Amino acid sequence: MAKVVIENLKKIYNGKTVAVENFSINIRDGEFLTLLGPSGCGKTTILRCIAGFIPVTEGKIYIGDNLVSSSDPKISIPPENRNIGMVFQSYAVWPHMNVYQNITYPLKIRGIPEREIKRRAERTIGVLKLTGLEDRYPGELSGGQQQRVALGRAIIVKPDVLLLDEPLSNLDAKLREEMRFELKELQKSLGITIVYVTHDQIEAISMSEKIAIISEGKVQQIGSPVDIYYHPNNRFVASFIGKANFIEAVPAGGGMYRIAKDTVIKVQENRFAKKGSHEKVTLMIRPHDLVIEEKKSAENIKAFVKSVAFLGDRFSCKFTTEAGEITGEIPSDTVIKEGDELYLKFKRAIMVE
Repeated sequence: MAKVVIENLKKIYNGKTVAVENFSINIRDGEFLTLLGPSGCGKTTILRCIAGFIPVTEGKIYIGDNLVSSSDPKISIPPENRNIGMVFQSYAVWPHMNVYQNITYPLKIRGIPEREIKRRAERTIGVLKLTGLEDRYPGELSGGQQQRVALGRAIIVKPDVLLLDEPLSNLDAKLREEMRFELKELQKSLGITIVYVTHDQIEAISMSEKIAIISEGKVQQIGSPVDIYYHPNNRFVASFIGKANFIEAVPAGGGMYRIAKDTVIKVQENRFAKKGSHEKVTLMIRPHDLVIEEKKSAENIKAFVKSVAFLGDRFSCKFTTEAGEITGEIPSDTVIKEGDELYLKFKRAIMVE
């Protein structure tokens, strides 16, 4: 187990394409950090720089107290000497080796005594719920079982840091959900530092202690899932992590903002955005922060139901209002249909611009 410190990381490909720019972060020993962003934003590049698969253009990377990558002085410790474990999106398990052979392979090539290999294998296979499958080959395993084999191969070497590159993207929705909980439980039981790459916001929110939101090679925000969800730095973060409505508003005094001719709402000020007393602002409202009311008041807005989609425990609805089209998530025991006229009140509005 070890902390990971990245200082002013920059990575340029072919002398002109900037993949990562000025990325800095301090990942605590035993922390679960997720690098979250759209495809091509630079998150996998950061992971590969930590692993040592690609050299840094500028900056420094420490694993524990060891400087493993640096542009000045020029240092690039090989991946095999960084004591990291890595799980790839494709799992990359050996098809000609059974479960036991796949998991123990890293120890064999390190020359670990057979008695110690068996001891570690028994514990690892038990932790990953693979007991009884030791003699099966990858072609005889489900996707989730292959995922566990890849994890086993990574953790059996007792790495200081475990790097995971979109490891659940090839699984179906139900299995992904199960594996999210299993990964988190595994991390807790081992106390290992994890750096996880994904573009899936649900994975990031449900598993991480800290999330780094990345766009076009630059960090947009670093914080806890709750902090990022309710206090986004900007509109990109607000829209990328969770669903959001954006409404323009103007100050109406007393912490209230006008979103329509006869509607004002109270705003939870965003500590990152500073606006003048008369400037137009953009407010974010999460779909689940809508409440349906039957009568007009100064703090609700008239709305017409444009569409209703049943999602089991809730309806996803689109409303037409004077402030624009608004998406809401309403409990499924609500009586609502297309064409209804009603009023919407917002439990929480956050300034993002």
